[in-house]
Amino acid sequence: MAARSFIGTNCWHGDRWRDIFYPPELAQPRWRSFHSKHFSPTTLNNGIYLLPSEVAAINWRQSTHPGFLFAIKMRPITHLRKLTETTLQNALRKMRDYSQ
Repeated sequence: MAARSFIGTNCWHGDRWRDIFYPPELAQPRWRSFHSKHFSPTTLNNGIYLLPSEVAAINWRQSTHPGFLFAIKMRPITHLRKLTETTLQNALRKMRDYSQ
């Protein structure tokens, strides 16, 4: 199996991207959809403290193209280095539920 690499970003909502990446006339609520046409994956930094709500995850999924990748930072794993079977299984179950 060939290795695959992805180039992504750590967010889609930084104001500093206005007029540089996002067209000036593009309303901010449409930034995620525009961004997803150019980059995949995007890191979700809010997972550092709390996994996203079901409403947020569904909204993200609906505003991106099929196959778009989200990389979720999870503080117990990425920052505290305390990966446990329970932590991992809970996160995977929750995010799998959101991705249906």
